[in-house]
Amino acid sequence: MKKTNFKNKIGEFSKLIIKNFNFSAFFKPFLAVALLIFTIPLISAGDIVVDLSSGELNVTQGFFVDTNILFVNSTSNNVGIGTIFPQKHLEIASNASSDELPTIRLTATNDDAWYANNQVFGALEFYTSETIGNFPAVGAAAKMLQEGIIGTQYGLGFFTNNNLIDASEKMRITATGKVGIGLTNPNSTLQVVTGGTTLASSWDVYSDPEIKANLAEKDINDFDFSTAKLYSYNLKWNENGEEKTSDRTQIGLASTEVPSECVRNAGSFNAVDTYCLLSLAYVKIAQLEAELEALKA
Repeated sequence: MKKTNFKNKIGEFSKLIIKNFNFSAFFKPFLAVALLIFTIPLISAGDIVVDLSSGELNVTQGFFVDTNILFVNSTSNNVGIGTIFPQKHLEIASNASSDELPTIRLTATNDDAWYANNQVFGALEFYTSETIGNFPAVGAAAKMLQEGIIGTQYGLGFFTNNNLIDASEKMRITATGKVGIGLTNPNSTLQVVTGGTTLASSWDVYSDPEIKANLAEKDINDFDFSTAKLYSYNLKWNENGEEKTSDRTQIGLASTEVPSECVRNAGSFNAVDTYCLLSLAYVKIAQLEAELEALKA
């Protein structure tokens, strides 16, 4: 048996009878008692109790809506949508071959904020109520953010919490599919914030001539290496308004002292195309080896 919205239904029914039928004032109290006696079985029926004063519906056993549309397990408190056997706090089930795939949608209806850059339009937050350290706080989150001022581009930000009051953004996937680690406006397919590092066992670069347009041979002697110097340095950058310096000392080049063909604009700073430099070095070494072999002969 399905009983929903008892308070409204019974209240409306009682008011309708008393108001629209011409009962005398003498009979109205008796009518009210009769209606109460009639509706008691509906108001308190086994495992369902309706509190008419507060409008609360208290279900002490498993609660079903249309068999398996919505189910609340009174023992585990798990909620199932599309299943009566939820294994977690919330489980959504649907036939994958149908048009209704299991989907959770967060809809923002605040039209006034549609043109605000980095405005959050939806979030999935992981919160802890612990009272140790910086908690209670949001430990991590994924948020949809407005990008630009047009209102048609949206990115996905990933937030984590490193002993702060609230989680801060650590990675962004932009509307155009670029990924920024430590920054929100990457200029490349993948960009790591200044001062960040990458580590890999191998790093391959596409180099097949079939994927290269306008392929033309260059003369190694056309490149100027005369100003190149080797430096040791520590990277510095600005993070949330605070200037930081890496404790790792590196060896490298300055972008102003390498062939300009190997320098590219990376937003606020210039970057050196290491693949370009390695290619130049490879050809230069081959040239020097050939000259050395000629001298030996």
